[in-house]
Amino acid sequence: MAAVHRPSFTAVLAWSCLGCGSAPKYADYVGNPGEMNDACRRAASVCPRDDDWVACQSDQDECHRLGLWFADGIKVRRDPERARSIFRSMCDRFEMGSCQDLCRKGDSQRCVDLALLGIAGAGGRVFPPHYDERDRATFYRACRAGDDVACLMLELRYVTGSQRVVQRMNNCYDDHARCFALACEEDDPLGCALLCHVGEDRACSELAALAASGTGFVKPRPAVAARLLRSRCKSASDPSACATRLPALRSGGASAEPEEPNEPYAFELTERPAGEIPRPPPPPERPVGEGLFSGWKGTGNIEGGSFGFTPVVTRSVGSAHASTHVSGLAGFFAEIYLRSWYPGHDKSLRFSLAGALGGGSAGLDGQVSHDAMAGFRLPFSQRSSNPHRQSMLYQAMSQQDRDSLDNAIFTASPHALFVRGGYSLRYSAVGPILSSAVELPRLEAGYQLEGSDDSPRALELRANAALLLVGRFNVGDDSRPLGGALGWGGALVLHARRTHAELGAQRIQSMLAGERPPVHRVQVRSCLRLVEREYGDTRYLVCLEETLEHGRVIDSEVTAWQAGLFFGFDGLD
Repeated sequence: MAAVHRPSFTAVLAWSCLGCGSAPKYADYVGNPGEMNDACRRAASVCPRDDDWVACQSDQDECHRLGLWFADGIKVRRDPERARSIFRSMCDRFEMGSCQDLCRKGDSQRCVDLALLGIAGAGGRVFPPHYDERDRATFYRACRAGDDVACLMLELRYVTGSQRVVQRMNNCYDDHARCFALACEEDDPLGCALLCHVGEDRACSELAALAASGTGFVKPRPAVAARLLRSRCKSASDPSACATRLPALRSGGASAEPEEPNEPYAFELTERPAGEIPRPPPPPERPVGEGLFSGWKGTGNIEGGSFGFTPVVTRSVGSAHASTHVSGLAGFFAEIYLRSWYPGHDKSLRFSLAGALGGGSAGLDGQVSHDAMAGFRLPFSQRSSNPHRQSMLYQAMSQQDRDSLDNAIFTASPHALFVRGGYSLRYSAVGPILSSAVELPRLEAGYQLEGSDDSPRALELRANAALLLVGRFNVGDDSRPLGGALGWGGALVLHARRTHAELGAQRIQSMLAGERPPVHRVQVRSCLRLVEREYGDTRYLVCLEETLEHGRVIDSEVTAWQAGLFFGFDGLD
């Protein structure tokens, strides 16, 4: 067994990159080698005591990446030996990537470390960790090469998911050294093996005593235990004290039970206060939801992912003529409401998209519409309380994680005002009626309620105003342009578990230049959701859709009415 290596990381770094040829597979060039070198020093001597475990893990990651840079000559002079030194140091701190790099390059001892970490649940394996044939083959090869720890691991009585070290790993985060030390003190030979293999004499002594008595093993292994302890005594700081245990281990008697050791582990002796090595100031934190496209969640006022077929009846009545047409359209529609949950920037978004294509007595028919609106939601009140405090998952977290979750989650009032801005597009040519409009800008403001499953999931009452850039209201061969006009109106949207209802109205005022009479438009959609009982996840949707438009076309007052019954599937909500 090799002694512990704690290499110094104070060498001056070269800043020239000799990288010629193709980029290596770890080609992440972002970083400062000098700061990464400081991260190596912190990871080897500071973490995890008196420091944040997230920062410690970041230091280990940065140090491992610096080793990759030295191996490939990225931003520094290529130095394979320096890379191996970094990998050995980080593997001693149980950084699995470093152990894996060394194992791939033929270091059998580090292959054993990698197998030990895997079956201890330190990462890199599917949870829960288990002891498989790969590990047995690794331990067998290493045992034949003279690795006593590997020989003992062949006789380990491993209970999947129940080893003390595995149970410890659930709460030790990346503080692996202390996690393994606690498991070793609780008589888990796997925890002792992990520390012993990186040179912890105290852990080797504990492992030998457990093996001699058979604690945690298939059967007592006093011969291997004595051989392990003898090899460790040769390199121990006090060989005479260490050697006093050898006769008891050879006999395998009750005296082989370990005494409570007083000496600290070697990794504890190397730790220093975190402030000794300065860390670059972290970038300013951006609270959850602060960015424009971050922190979104559904409000429950959602209808969509709906695909189906709609038979449509179109009736147009004017002072000079009247006509009735029948069409059939296949199409889809979706409308989604989102908001952010960051208290200071409670954003609100509405997005809708619909389209249909078909034909009937008047020829080819089609429709398409799209709204995109973004703005802010202004809740009546909000309080900093976490609704998940009573959950078992929350209770199992560390206090640090609880505080972080409390700061990220809050409960806002279900009642809020909102204001949004954006654009709207629509085009409909069904039967003899053609109606289109491009609204930019479009403004919306109103009241929003977020309910629960036992009440209306959401309700929105809004007023809107827009500038119509271009548009038409045609009936047959008679055309009425709508461009350059002002439009205003409102809408009511109600969403529940089984029903969805929308009622909207709009008045398109006279042209900005010239005298034109207004055009009125009313749109209604009322939907009922039917759940398939056998599976419970397929929803059938039936909707009644009506549109009414009234205006003057040429010299005639025209009323156009469309009604359809939508039959389809609702896959979103």
